[in-house]
Amino acid sequence: MAIDWEFVNSLNDAQLQGSDQDDQFHKEICDILLTDVDEADLTDPARVKHLLHIAGVVIKQKTEDLQEVESYGTELVNNAESKIVKLESEIQAKESIISDLQYGGTGRDARYLRDELRTLEAENERLKKEVKDLGSEAGSSRENIEKITNDYMECKALNRRLESDNDQLKKDILDLKNQVL
Repeated sequence: MAIDWEFVNSLNDAQLQGSDQDDQFHKEICDILLTDVDEADLTDPARVKHLLHIAGVVIKQKTEDLQEVESYGTELVNNAESKIVKLESEIQAKESIISDLQYGGTGRDARYLRDELRTLEAENERLKKEVKDLGSEAGSSRENIEKITNDYMECKALNRRLESDNDQLKKDILDLKNQVL
């Protein structure tokens, strides 16, 4: 499959690093970089150098994105864990109060305490649900971080492969020059 050199040559750093670019744009660039390249596409060192430069810029951009997402995910997980600890301690305190209320009181005090008990039980259930929701939120953040990490590793592998191809092409060009001379 031949590389769309017209598209590749039209790319510049400003386009690649622009915050208005979406994932589809970067996916198109990665698709170009991951195509099975014909040797005929790699005869012009300037084109290959530009292609490798584009790969480097995209990898750098994706690395920065990964670091931002990882930082946000870590912050989200830490916040969720601290909220879980806080909510669990609140639940424990409420359960203690509920236990105390279940075993005593008559008359007007008992009626007040039973109302307080119902209120505390409802609050207890709400807090348990919130703890559960925060736990699942933290799990989905971890999955997103893993996906972005995998994408980053693929881009790094592609960059290494392209650098290797570039080195081989430089050797081939030197060999051709020597044969011509």
